[in-house]
Amino acid sequence: ETAAPAGYELNDSKLNFTVELQTTAKVATVSATNAEKTGSVVLNKTDSDTGKALSGAVFDLYKKDGTKLASGLTTDAKGQIKVNDLKPGDYYFIE
Repeated sequence: ETAAPAGYELNDSKLNFTVELQTTAKVATVSATNAEKTGSVVLNKTDSDTGKALSGAVFDLYKKDGTKLASGLTTDAKGQIKVNDLKPGDYYFIE
């Protein structure tokens, strides 16, 4: 593969196949797959009065359609939650 479709990782592995000499027509087939590119999100939780980071806040992560992807995500000492490997799309957090 020399170029991947938009939103997908390039699959640059060799796809070997053999064409055999035969008296009947037989087509060699090869399969290739692409993985979707993924992204990340960082949620920052702060105290509205002091502006300081708040640790210990617990959130759930959902896809736009309401499917829960993760629960019990807790902010760290910096008041952050980082989620990696999200496919392109719309998401939301609920505390």
